[in-house]
Amino acid sequence: IVDVWFESGVSWAAVAAKRKGMGLPVDLYLEGADQHRGWFHTALLTSTATRGCAPYKSVLTHGFICNEKGEILSKSQKNFVSPAKTIDEQGAEILRLWVGYEDYRSDIAYSPDIIKSLVDSYRKIRNTFRFMLGNIDGFDPAKDMVAAKDMPELDRWMLARFGQYLARLDRAYDEYNFHHVFHATIELVTVELSAFYLDIIKDRLYCEAPQGTLRRSAQTALYVMARDMARALAPILSFTAEEVWRYLPGHKEESVFLAGFPEADKAFEDQSLLDRWNALRDVRREVTKVLEGMRADKKIGNALEAEVVVKASSAALELLRSFGDALLTDVFLVSSVRVEEGQGEIVVEAKPCESAKCPRCWRLGHGIGKDPTRPELCARCAAVIAAK
Repeated sequence: IVDVWFESGVSWAAVAAKRKGMGLPVDLYLEGADQHRGWFHTALLTSTATRGCAPYKSVLTHGFICNEKGEILSKSQKNFVSPAKTIDEQGAEILRLWVGYEDYRSDIAYSPDIIKSLVDSYRKIRNTFRFMLGNIDGFDPAKDMVAAKDMPELDRWMLARFGQYLARLDRAYDEYNFHHVFHATIELVTVELSAFYLDIIKDRLYCEAPQGTLRRSAQTALYVMARDMARALAPILSFTAEEVWRYLPGHKEESVFLAGFPEADKAFEDQSLLDRWNALRDVRREVTKVLEGMRADKKIGNALEAEVVVKASSAALELLRSFGDALLTDVFLVSSVRVEEGQGEIVVEAKPCESAKCPRCWRLGHGIGKDPTRPELCARCAAVIAAK
């Protein structure tokens, strides 16, 4: 065994010892789990015998690729699936995402169903990037960025949560837990962004004054997340990250791979803010359940056609009142919210709103008819149109 493995076992000396830019010990030996008794072992023996220490700082091992039945894929068994097949059918980015998705420390599963699920996951990530880039078109980071202290609370919460995401990815890369990168990204994209933050800020992006602080603040958050997500995901979604980088506004490095790994802005670190909004999101889930029931019963077409009363007591009542009815209306995506004192657990009541509908923002009520020159619009939309 030593004779067979001797050449690779002394590769640390032949390849790294005297080569410019390298040196010993090398950072990492990477191979399959069977190399603990092969390459890793002979390298350790030869280096220890001649130098008195290991030739590597760390060793990283991976399992074997198996099919859905747990059978190891092997060219000798003629059941091997060429990576070129996946690249031809789904693209190289999906193959890269599959490698990042699997926990390689044990045997790795490969099947058409897994690849199909990853196509769906990739589409969610890509569509999130498309939404962010589409809504920062015309945004100039040099003059349009809004400082943290001037941002609405929702935007500050989102960037605080995004900072947690970046820190989690940083740890995952350092520890070679690449599957954590995938799962953290899917969680951010589906739970925090698509199902919550992006849904709420659409009104600001589409209906507020184009140069106003409310819209610019939302654009600032989108710009920061698009920029830093591209940098953070570049090691795995390389082609997508470079494509995003090409469309990102403002002055930037020539390539995303020259931009370095992002660090979260400490100006947004705020655990109390995170806790506060997590509690509000719990209430929002209860509101959403009630609204979904109304939709199922065909009492409303969408949430904006409802008005909501939330009854709460003690700390929950204090929390909801601290946000104010106007912000709760935006967060719950309804036309009006009223908070009342209740007994015990939170109770949500909702009914169809009978006010007129603004054709510009689709909200019901909100001062429709107060502007005699534009009586069909709500007060906010009439003011925005008048200022153009």
